[in-house]
Amino acid sequence: PRCRAALVAAVEEKAVAREEDEEELSPALRVRRRPPKVTMSRRTPLEDFPTLDSLDACLAAGKLEEADQVTRDLVLALAGPEALARGFALPAEVRSIAAADLCAVDACWQRRTDGRLGYSAQRRLWQGSRHNWETFMQRVGWLVHDPQDGKAMLRYWPRRQFDYSLQAPEGHLPLTNMVRGRDLLQSLLEHPAFEQALGAGEAAATPEARDDLRGTPALGAAARAWWEEIVGAGDGQEDEEATRAAEGRAALAGAAAFDGTRLELPRQPAGEAAQVRPPPAAPGPADGGTGVGAGDDWLQQGVAWLQGLFGEQEQHDEKGEASSTATKAPLPKDDGQGLDFDFRGPGEPTWRVTLIAGFETFNARLLAQAAQRATSACPGMQVCLFTDKDIETRRDLVLAALKETDVVFCSLVFDYDQAEWLKEQVQHIPVRFIFESAVELMQSTRVGSFSMAGSGGKGAPPAVRSMISMVTGQRDEDRIAGYTKFLKAGPKLLKFLPQVGPLPDLRRWLQTYAYWSGGGGSNVAKMLRYIGREFGGMPVSFDDLLGESELASGTEEPGVVEIPQVGLLHPARKYASEPGPFFANPKEYLEWYRTYRPEAFEEDWPVCAVLLYRKHVISELPYIPQLVNFLEEQHRILPLPIFIQGVDAHIAVRDLLTSREERAAVSEGRQAANPTLSEGAVDVDCVVNTIGFPLVGGPAGSMESGRNAEIAKEILSSLNVPYVVAAPLLIQDVASWRDQGIGGLQGIVLYALPELDGAIDTVPLGGLLKNSGEIELLPDRADRLATRLRRWVELRRKPRTERRVAVVLYGYPPGLGAAGTAALLNVPRSLHRLLSAMQAEGYDVGELPEEPELLLKGIRDGDAQAESGQAYRNKEEAALGAASVSTGQLGEWLPRWSQEAVEDKWGSGLRGSGIRTIGDQLLLGGRQYGNVWLAVQPPLGIPGDPMRLLFERDMTPHPQYVAFYKFLENDFGADAVVHFGMHGTAEWLPGRPLGNMATCWPDQLLGGMPNVYLYAANNPSESILAKRRGYGSLISHNVPPYARAGLYRELQALRGLLAELVERGAG
Repeated sequence: PRCRAALVAAVEEKAVAREEDEEELSPALRVRRRPPKVTMSRRTPLEDFPTLDSLDACLAAGKLEEADQVTRDLVLALAGPEALARGFALPAEVRSIAAADLCAVDACWQRRTDGRLGYSAQRRLWQGSRHNWETFMQRVGWLVHDPQDGKAMLRYWPRRQFDYSLQAPEGHLPLTNMVRGRDLLQSLLEHPAFEQALGAGEAAATPEARDDLRGTPALGAAARAWWEEIVGAGDGQEDEEATRAAEGRAALAGAAAFDGTRLELPRQPAGEAAQVRPPPAAPGPADGGTGVGAGDDWLQQGVAWLQGLFGEQEQHDEKGEASSTATKAPLPKDDGQGLDFDFRGPGEPTWRVTLIAGFETFNARLLAQAAQRATSACPGMQVCLFTDKDIETRRDLVLAALKETDVVFCSLVFDYDQAEWLKEQVQHIPVRFIFESAVELMQSTRVGSFSMAGSGGKGAPPAVRSMISMVTGQRDEDRIAGYTKFLKAGPKLLKFLPQVGPLPDLRRWLQTYAYWSGGGGSNVAKMLRYIGREFGGMPVSFDDLLGESELASGTEEPGVVEIPQVGLLHPARKYASEPGPFFANPKEYLEWYRTYRPEAFEEDWPVCAVLLYRKHVISELPYIPQLVNFLEEQHRILPLPIFIQGVDAHIAVRDLLTSREERAAVSEGRQAANPTLSEGAVDVDCVVNTIGFPLVGGPAGSMESGRNAEIAKEILSSLNVPYVVAAPLLIQDVASWRDQGIGGLQGIVLYALPELDGAIDTVPLGGLLKNSGEIELLPDRADRLATRLRRWVELRRKPRTERRVAVVLYGYPPGLGAAGTAALLNVPRSLHRLLSAMQAEGYDVGELPEEPELLLKGIRDGDAQAESGQAYRNKEEAALGAASVSTGQLGEWLPRWSQEAVEDKWGSGLRGSGIRTIGDQLLLGGRQYGNVWLAVQPPLGIPGDPMRLLFERDMTPHPQYVAFYKFLENDFGADAVVHFGMHGTAEWLPGRPLGNMATCWPDQLLGGMPNVYLYAANNPSESILAKRRGYGSLISHNVPPYARAGLYRELQALRGLLAELVERGAG
């Protein structure tokens, strides 16, 4: 009736427009013109006004194109007479549509397409695309790519290019909202109808989530925000959260003290200090059954505060989903592509848990041992173990295991395609634990009445925010780390609340994570048995997993083997059968190190903080002691190995590390003091991150699902020491790296994300072994890392008057007057200005020519003499700085395999190329001013096809090119090399596209020299190659302004002649 009334009103108000034949119009006009008259679409003839019945009939008959048009007409009619008259709806009109009407339209699509099509399906994909429109439209199949320029564009309209079948991409239909642009689309996707529909669905699935939340209305609202929207809440709650946090600080500290644990609270501003009392005597019974003594004021306060967050509950202590007693169907046989995945206890399996560990291929053997240990004494229990790699290589096995799984457990799954696939495959599983993964996948978490499926808002709900704020303070960038602290401390806090309503399920969720985050085989085995007991009703025993003290205490829940969240370690101090012992802070570590290696302090070794992944430390992966020992033994570097969760790297760098430069800047008033700097912090000379990912948030990003590059920049700028990422490959094996370089997600983790923070000199340390999945440390990569670290530190420590700097100019194309030029840069004036500034800062640059052109002329003359070779027959040229290297000397500088490769391409004896060679001398040219040597980079040396060197993998640079860079490092002794402008050729030499190895020529030639690269700001696509392949620390310069060039020389004369001709013709 509403549709009919709207249509009649529109017809009465609007005059019927002139009817045009649509097929005579061009496609562009058909897209943009308004409908010629107020009527239903002529593309799909309808016998009557659109109704929900007609829509449902079209969908039931599989007539999706007709259903799409009915949907469009329904939306127009519901939006009002004006929308129907003009033929499209405005965003404000869409928002005014009654929620019940729009939900009814969407429900038809959802019901008839199994949830694949409809507005709510599009909304889900839009949120999964993080509101990136191009990504969203690509996923729903609305984009094509222009064959000429490759740019993404909307599919051709009208509709014949779209897919009107159930095989269409998810969310492909209806098309109502894609024609009129993003505003209309967003108004539909954000319509309150879908918010209400999701809320109703959640309530229907878990009625106790609403019915059991009682107390005051305010408390009930806070509790519902926690249970129903755990991963999303609106903004504007900060004041309320701060108040809640302040109220709960003392209570939380007291509860932690009572439990015998140590919980370090952040330092508070004056007036907000947490009052931590010593642990009281064992509390006696208290009124209300809370188990809290009446005299324990702080404990009463803590319980009251927690109950204030979650509300009073009725007694309701229910176990998880009942387990099935039916025997599980046999799984497919192992295809031999990976490790064993099927572990089972005695008898036929009747209950299954499937564990999928992302980024954990290295840990597969430890997890397998834990699964075998957990099932060995549990009849009927089956554990299926997979890694993220198995999702790609053994997907059929993963799918078969998930089909009859009772509990699924996922961790560290970040790949979008994998997360989306898993999200679809786990929906039928009654119990779902998903930790530290893509937000879209974590929303599938469900443990009894506890669910992570929220409304998709940003950030955590107010109740969660206030609890996290108590643990970490109010810094937004610390919230994800606070979230992990909360997960760990949660079970201890919740024991003070009556186990009623959803609280038991919350506690089981937290207890499961406590085992998992504790790491190690013992904790994982306990976790699997705990899951079996709580959610499978299995009669399990923990006796074989407990120590003597736990057996004597008769505890119901076996304790977690506690390992600090953050700490330091050294391989020289190690327990025989477990990780540790650990140091609490860097100061404590250095006090021990002074007795362990006193020569490190006597010789002033560089102090290098090495950030390690805590899980790797717990698993005792051998590459960690290998790396620590290598830095000490081979390069006299004092390592400061700090293990972290991964999400808290910025906290470790900010609060545990400082530097001489930072302290000087604070004392001189150039920057503010860090209020969170620990008393155990120490000075460091450099920082190495062996994890990758962003500094802030690590693998999990931030609680707001956004990058915090500016915060990382602030932290690193304040510390002001080199920040290097050097990590083993965790999702790519060494063999594939060697064959084709680093690619895909591994490249993003290791290069792209850390570079946004300011990381330099990325060095892959090793990777997975193809057959075993264990991590292999490559000694030559560790050597490259240590060499570059030491050279950067030495550069800073060396007095400026003694620093030797090489400046490399370019001469491409050769022989055309291009020597000493660079794209978009005035080289003579810029170079002269750089040397003058260095001289003012105390560098020895000798006597510089007064004119920039004279400076460049001398460099060009040296390059020309190297080309001809004539001036090398007198001592005068050598006195000006012209350099040469004998082939014998070059042979000594090169490893044997490298020399043989060059000789194989250019002739034996390193002199066969004939390029800038006289006898056994390789001529380099150059001019020297004090401690600065300036020269033109050698030509590529391949006549007719110089670019061939860049693209033939088996090619090598010619001997004179190799000698040029080896001279800088071994003869001139450059403390740093400056590549002056855009761009050189060293970073383009043969080797792997990404991820240097010892055989890559950029790695061989640039070696350990700090490389400062001056590059035009408008060319990041090429400058990133200089950064990644050539170890370039980029200094961007602006591009020159554009102006009208005008005419010159003959063209100006020609213009005059043409004007004269015109005048004569007119006469």
